[in-house]
Amino acid sequence: MLANADEIGLPIGLNFVPSQKIHIPKTLALIENSIKLLPDDDKSKVRTKITPIIKKIERQNKTNLHQDERKAINLLRQNKDIIIITPSDKGRNTVIMDTTEYNSKIEQLLQDKEIYEQLSKDPLPNITKEFNKKLNKIIRTHKLNKKSFENLKAEEKTLPNFYGLPKIHKPNIPLRPIVSYAGSPLYPLTKFLSSIISPFQKQLPHTVPNPIVAVEAIKTVQISNDSNMVSFDIESLYTSIPHDEALLALQSFLEIHPEIVLPLSKDALIDLIKLCLDHIVILVSKTDSSGKLKAYQWATRFHLH
Repeated sequence: MLANADEIGLPIGLNFVPSQKIHIPKTLALIENSIKLLPDDDKSKVRTKITPIIKKIERQNKTNLHQDERKAINLLRQNKDIIIITPSDKGRNTVIMDTTEYNSKIEQLLQDKEIYEQLSKDPLPNITKEFNKKLNKIIRTHKLNKKSFENLKAEEKTLPNFYGLPKIHKPNIPLRPIVSYAGSPLYPLTKFLSSIISPFQKQLPHTVPNPIVAVEAIKTVQISNDSNMVSFDIESLYTSIPHDEALLALQSFLEIHPEIVLPLSKDALIDLIKLCLDHIVILVSKTDSSGKLKAYQWATRFHLH
């Protein structure tokens, strides 16, 4: 059961951003401190430019949350042992899950030994070093402009974060595994590759951008009386795609479409994609009964084959 305060906070939604009131006197004090070494004339110019901005802030300096709503959000944030608030896999609805149930479903995903392998130590330093070594080799082999690809090198930041989105449209509400590469060593390269590959989808005849387009397309399909239309749902789609076959499919696509202009050679593109696929390691964070986050490193078994 959720408290009344929790129910007040939930309808706000996950995309809502609470505004923070700006402390005007403190802001003015910071400005004065930053200009104290300037000549008097320059100080006056700064104050003249700042004054209308401060007046505008004073007029708009209001919170967009009622006191009860702010209290409810704080209660939801502090409730460590019963809930995880996350958007659903479809529709991005607000979902409340028991923390123990969420952790259990994450564990179920990771129990697939054909895909995941738990690591005994932090692989980040070795991965970063090995990745950059191979990246430099690809740059030399394909005679790429070193300066242009220098910003794609990996840095020791954090491993890609692994989490699950609840599929509320399916029985028992399984989790859809998501890996966020933001802030990870491979993020610059994956972002670069995504900018090249993503536009290819527009040229694929058997894909649709969203369900609405699919429904409209189906309306024009003529089905004979002795035929049936069926739909298939693939379980664990992305972790089931063989990497070698996927790369061959991409090569075939590029050969069929010679008009596509790439910022590098096809072979270099394939090698860079393979480099990413060979270094998939994830960080799994779970909340224990005391509310503490515990992190575990896992590697996908794809690169071990």
